[in-house]
Amino acid sequence: MKDLGGGENGDSGIAPTAAQRVALEAAGLWATGIEGAACARNGFGRETLGAARVLATTGAAAEAALASPSATLAAADRDGDVAKADPAREGRVLRLLADLCDAEATRPGRTSLAQDEALLSSRAASDALPKRERTALLFRVEKKRLLAEGAASMRARANKWDARAKRG
Repeated sequence: MKDLGGGENGDSGIAPTAAQRVALEAAGLWATGIEGAACARNGFGRETLGAARVLATTGAAAEAALASPSATLAAADRDGDVAKADPAREGRVLRLLADLCDAEATRPGRTSLAQDEALLSSRAASDALPKRERTALLFRVEKKRLLAEGAASMRARANKWDARAKRG
């Protein structure tokens, strides 16, 4: 995925404000956290989480996040210390990233994971594919599985943060 929008041309519908983009660029998070976003089976890396936290911060805290995205990234490093994290924001961030994984996996004009797996399981169809196309199909299947696992992992984590936010 090229950016948090999931689109190759940034066509996700997730549009950061000009101030958010400037702040993320100044902190070096635009290139590493947004354009360089890479989903793993357990979610996203530190820079992407930090950038997403800047984008998901609302209210009075948003100004502080924009004034010092580096501090927001440092806060991302402290997330193991749940006493210092904002549970409502963490849930929003993780759900946003999970939704973006889903959007990337199901972009219009692409086959679904089920369709790709069906093609692979059909021996006649699979064997008829040229080697290059079969390799591309195997890659697509693995990418969609990885995105699905990453999204599921982030949603499970978001649910834990939501429960923490309800407890107060």
